[in-house]
Amino acid sequence: MNTEIFLVRHGETIWNTKKLIQGQLDSPLTDSGIRQSNLLSQRMKKINPDIIYTSDLKRAVDTANIINQHIEKDIIEISGVRERHWGVFQGADWPRIKKFFPNQYKYYRNDSKNYTIPNGESYNQVTKRTMDSIVDIIENHKNQKIVVVTHGGIISPLIRTLLCIPYETHRKFMISNTSITKLVYNDFGFSIAYLGDIAHLEGEEKILDELKES
Repeated sequence: MNTEIFLVRHGETIWNTKKLIQGQLDSPLTDSGIRQSNLLSQRMKKINPDIIYTSDLKRAVDTANIINQHIEKDIIEISGVRERHWGVFQGADWPRIKKFFPNQYKYYRNDSKNYTIPNGESYNQVTKRTMDSIVDIIENHKNQKIVVVTHGGIISPLIRTLLCIPYETHRKFMISNTSITKLVYNDFGFSIAYLGDIAHLEGEEKILDELKES
């Protein structure tokens, strides 16, 4: 028997459009992010998961609630799949970080995998808590379909770990807003069924018309 885990990145936010580091601060969904989430909800209706877990950050919770319009499942908020805490970097873009935190930026660039950003987390810390959380969720929902609404900075380290992609290797996959990454877990461990799927965003206008009529 298989446990299916659908990792979903939240809808687009205002800070996404401004290329600001959100971390564990929050920014509301844009109109586009709400539209993406509505389209995703139609996809989830076909998947018909047993339960929804979500990061407890508002952008993820809002996305989860929109998803749940058409499937009406229990939603459980957990901190274990929150976005990485970027500490003093949160709320800024990279040019501003380089200007106002030059030493911290240098340390981060030199060893970003192990470096703990002041008041924040390291990449390794994020990866461990993410994996621990996913394993706990699976233990509680064996052989079920589980949606986990989370963040790009959570999904990417998890995928790198499962695919044994070295941290230093440039990322060659995309985790777009409201993309779905499906994991399958069984006696052989994890496998990835698909990665960063945004098929629900294709033909957007046609689906939106159908939503208005329903």
